[in-house]
Amino acid sequence: MKASNAEGLDANLPDGIALNAEASLVKYAVLWVSCCESMQGAHNYFDTSKMVYFRQSMCKLRIDAAKGRPKSHSYQSVKINRRDGYVMLTVYGRADSSNVQAVMWCIAELGLSCHRHDIGHRFGGTDTPEFIAMNPNRTVPVLVDSSGPAIWESGAILRYLSNRYATAPFWPSDPSDRAQIDKWAEWSKISVATNFTVPIFWALVRTPSAKRNYDALQQAVLKFEDRLKIADHQLSRNEYLAGNYFSLADISLGHILYRYFDIDITRADLPNLRAYYDRLAQRALYQTHVMISYEALRE
Repeated sequence: MKASNAEGLDANLPDGIALNAEASLVKYAVLWVSCCESMQGAHNYFDTSKMVYFRQSMCKLRIDAAKGRPKSHSYQSVKINRRDGYVMLTVYGRADSSNVQAVMWCIAELGLSCHRHDIGHRFGGTDTPEFIAMNPNRTVPVLVDSSGPAIWESGAILRYLSNRYATAPFWPSDPSDRAQIDKWAEWSKISVATNFTVPIFWALVRTPSAKRNYDALQQAVLKFEDRLKIADHQLSRNEYLAGNYFSLADISLGHILYRYFDIDITRADLPNLRAYYDRLAQRALYQTHVMISYEALRE
C-alpha cells in the first residue's frame, strides 16, 4: 500500500480500507502497519490519534486526522488484544524518559495497545506547533486515546488509564479502597520521584563530571533515602507498596528504582526495598519498559 499524502486518506475510509466481520486479525494488522508505514515522512507526525476497532460485528480501520511523522522520529508499537475489543493509544515521548517509562509500563501491564513516538531531548519535536497544541508545557509524555483530547502530566495519565481501563486490585472501584492505592501513588510521585530525578539523577548522569557538586549530591541522596525508608517499612509488612497485590502505586514507585539501584552512588541498607525491586525486575514488562539504558542522556 502506497500513499503520497497522508491527508489524502479519508478519516473514516468509506471507499478505502473496509474490513468485514469475517476479516482475520492478521490481515487487519498487516493493513494497519502498511498504513502507518505509508505515511512516514508525510508531515510532522500523527497529530491527534489512530484508533482501531475490532468487534464481533465488524472490523474497521480508522485513521483520524493523520498527519504522518518525520523520519527522524522512530516509534514503538505494543499491541495486545483485550477481552472487550482492541484499544489503541498514542504516546509521545522518548523511551529513556522516566515519566514515559511509567506510562508505557502501566499501559503494558493493563494489556492495552499503544504506538509510542520518540519525542523530546535528542529527538526534538516538542517545539512544533502541533506538539504545543497538545501540551503547552512542551514536555513528555503526552497521551492521546482514540480521538479524545491530549492528556499531559504522567500522574494524570496514569490515573486516566487506571480509571478507564483497570480493575481491582490494580485500581479498585470502591473509593475508599482506591484511595489506599492512590495515596501511595501520589506519595511516590511527590516525595520520591521529585527528590530523585533532578537532584540526584540529573546531577550525576546529566551533568558533566567537572560541573558536579558532590556535596549537594550526597545531601540529596540522604534526603531521598529518608523517603525510601518509609517505603522500606511499608514493604516489611506487604509484598507490594499498597498491599499484597500489584497496583498503580507500584508503577509510581517502581519506575524510579531501576535507576536508583543502577547509578554509581553509595546506597543505604534498605533490605525490604531491595527485595521489592528484585521482584519487580523479574517482571518481563518492567524489563521491557523500565530497565532501559540511559547512556544517551549522559553529559
